Amino acid sequence: MSEQMRNWILLAAVVLTIGSCLMAINSSQTAEKIQKGLDTERYNRMVVEEKLDKAALKIVSLETELENAHTKIQGIQAIMDEGQSNQAALKEQLESVGKLKESLEKRLQEMQANQGANGKAMAVKGQ
Repeated sequence: MSEQMRNWILLAAVVLTIGSCLMAINSSQTAEKIQKGLDTERYNRMVVEEKLDKAALKIVSLETELENAHTKIQGIQAIMDEGQSNQAALKEQLESVGKLKESLEKRLQEMQANQGANGKAMAVKGQ
């Protein structure tokens, strides 16, 4: 081989070696960027999973509170219904007492009228 041919082969080998080194550095940087992206995605996924777990616990807690509130509302509704029935019974009793009062007032007036008539009759007899 000639000296010139060796130089060309040596130059080609140097260029290929430099090109290969540049490609290896570029691939390494690309792999590092991909790894960082993967790590970021994993971190974000873990954060989201933690938030989902917390949200699930909060949902369970809120459902329990809702059930408790519903139970309390049913209790209050029962008390209100009982109060309304008691109120209706008291109204009936008040009406009954009112009628009884009217009846007693009429009887009292009748008795007073009878006593007044008897008293006048006695006074006329006594004269």
